[in-house]
Amino acid sequence: MWKRLKNVSHHFEFQYPPKREDAVNMLWRQVKHKIPYVKLAVHRNRRLKVPDWWL
Repeated sequence: MWKRLKNVSHHFEFQYPPKREDAVNMLWRQVKHKIPYVKLAVHRNRRLKVPDWWL
């Protein structure tokens, strides 16, 4: 994975430590907001599914 990051890192602007409103923080904020919805979707798919046992 580090090799891939090294190959594409020249396409992006990174600052360390990151500034308040830079692109990296914007991406992480979007990921942070999406995680609960992904967890909910996974939970819905894993709920108990009872087959038609009376047939």
